[in-house]
Amino acid sequence: KNEDIKKGVNVMRYRTVEELYDIKNDPNCLHNLAYSKSHKKTIKDLRDVLLEWMNKTNDHALVSFNPDDSMAMENYVQSKQIESDTRRKKKKRSANTKSKASS
Repeated sequence: KNEDIKKGVNVMRYRTVEELYDIKNDPNCLHNLAYSKSHKKTIKDLRDVLLEWMNKTNDHALVSFNPDDSMAMENYVQSKQIESDTRRKKKKRSANTKSKASS
């Protein structure tokens, strides 16, 4: 029922691929500035730095890094999340099976 808490929860539930916040004036990071016209240069500069780092480190997500196609990046992140969830479930099932076998 608290509107401030509701806003914060919604920020976490409905995240976007890129986020930029003015932490001084918006310490709760409720207002994403990443797509505002007045921050285009900042976003471009940050993308360039990120791309350089991704190339330097051979980042596995480089295959999806395309700021003009946020769905490609989102789909890649989702696919990695599904892979991770599947591994955790498999590991948990394996641990449960071993636990039952030893009891």
